[in-house]
Amino acid sequence: MNRMLGLLWIPLAVMVTGAGGFGLCTALGWNPGLMGMTVAGAGSILAGFAGIVPTLLAGRGSQAEVAQAALIGTLAHLFVHALLAAVVFLAKPPIGPAFVYWLLAFYWVSLIVLAVLLAGVVRRSRADIRGN
Repeated sequence: MNRMLGLLWIPLAVMVTGAGGFGLCTALGWNPGLMGMTVAGAGSILAGFAGIVPTLLAGRGSQAEVAQAALIGTLAHLFVHALLAAVVFLAKPPIGPAFVYWLLAFYWVSLIVLAVLLAGVVRRSRADIRGN
């Protein structure tokens, strides 16, 4: 798979999770908190894209360079989610408490997809073994 496929898989995984969670909440008679779900979903898609950027910038580097870029990508993913949560909690927009649960679900789903994509990128990068 190509690195650019992450631009398709991450939003797809977030949307499928949101649709499944919305259906489950509706079936149980709970308020799904659509505004919180929308903000958390959009932020998670943005965080997923931020997680792919370091490996795109690493280009065709050695396997060690691409692995480090992948690690930085997972950190960028985490920090974008933390920044989103901080902005929502400090700005206090009219978003219900369901936002926290949606953000948690979308964080894990997007992280799993991102980790699988980045592991494939590292696996396919060229091994640069230098004898010193």
